[in-house]
Amino acid sequence: MIVVIVRWTAQLTFDLHSYVGRLALKLVKEEVSSKKHRSSIIILVYQFTLFYCKPFQAIASVHHLGYQAGMQNGTVIHAMLNIYFCHQMNYITGQDLITVQSNMKSFVIHQLNTNNKKFIAPPALLHYHALALREGLHVLDSRVDDVPTELDMASEKSAHDIMAGKIYSLTRAFLFREFGSGNFLDLVNISESIDDEKSMIRPLFAIGIFYEGLVCFMQSFRVADPSQRITWVKRGQAILARMKCWCEYSTWNWENKVLILEAMKMDILSNRDDDSAGLLYNNAIRSAHEHKFVHEEAIASELMGDFSFEQCRQSEAYALYMHSIKCFREWGAQAVATRIESSLKSKFALRLSHLEKEVDVGDIMKGILEGSTDVTTKRGIDEFLFSSQSLEQMKMWLEKNWCVGDM
Repeated sequence: MIVVIVRWTAQLTFDLHSYVGRLALKLVKEEVSSKKHRSSIIILVYQFTLFYCKPFQAIASVHHLGYQAGMQNGTVIHAMLNIYFCHQMNYITGQDLITVQSNMKSFVIHQLNTNNKKFIAPPALLHYHALALREGLHVLDSRVDDVPTELDMASEKSAHDIMAGKIYSLTRAFLFREFGSGNFLDLVNISESIDDEKSMIRPLFAIGIFYEGLVCFMQSFRVADPSQRITWVKRGQAILARMKCWCEYSTWNWENKVLILEAMKMDILSNRDDDSAGLLYNNAIRSAHEHKFVHEEAIASELMGDFSFEQCRQSEAYALYMHSIKCFREWGAQAVATRIESSLKSKFALRLSHLEKEVDVGDIMKGILEGSTDVTTKRGIDEFLFSSQSLEQMKMWLEKNWCVGDM
């Protein structure tokens, strides 16, 4: 009866479902006759309601308790679902990808050894996704560690598995800046698919919607046609509005994500001399850092690096890119960090060695993370005071980067 009530109220308002969910959690914890349902109730309540308002890191711990409760009560299916969601939440919070991949591999191997093939696709998808972020997209072309590939599981995937696969693919498209694949446009409809299928949003789906917003705004930077740009911006704004509603329930989970999207929107819509986007990127980096989302701190840092580079703030841009690389490496996404490192060579060219010697990355990032503004006001022109560039080279650089008006 408890399970039925929780599922029914899931279709009602968040406040009502949250109240019923909390009540159910209390009952399965205190009532002896209801304890056997604890593992399943934890899944229902945290995966469909309380993730909006409870810190993601705490939810991972709760799912681990759900796993233990399921094993003690003999509800093995719910126990295994809880441990999978525990590992998935750890991925969402930015836990080290080596650990995530290892846990998913162990989960899949255990399922195969026990001849339980019904729940292999979700952990296998996350296993290969984590591996791709670590080593590169080429790993998706072959079988690794005896874990079935997405192609191997094509006929066995549920609607949930298909959605999870799309979310991971869209995430990789954004992180690797790979927007040219044939099925790319089919990936950028996460929110529409969820609404059309009337699927209940859960943590992974919410993260998929976030990455859809990132990609929509990124596409608006990339397209030349004004009408296409407007279309992408409108889609990004719709997702931003949706996430702002979630932020009302938890700044911990959603604030940095909303700030990133808000900064991208402002970056697109404001004029070149307006620093509003820069301030929003600053706040996004600080929020991600304070709330322990190292991978989203990396994302915000790279995006602000792009903004600073376009604003001719060469030292600041270099520091932000280096900080992004550091954060991606801390997450374990070595292949993503390598992509950014490669982009620095084309962005800064011969000046890269000068920046490596002269820029104090730690000092600039300390100013950003602590909210100082003085370190973010240096213009790219200042760097020439410390270089050996000739007057003619300086003039050419200024014309190329449109900084003449800043002098």
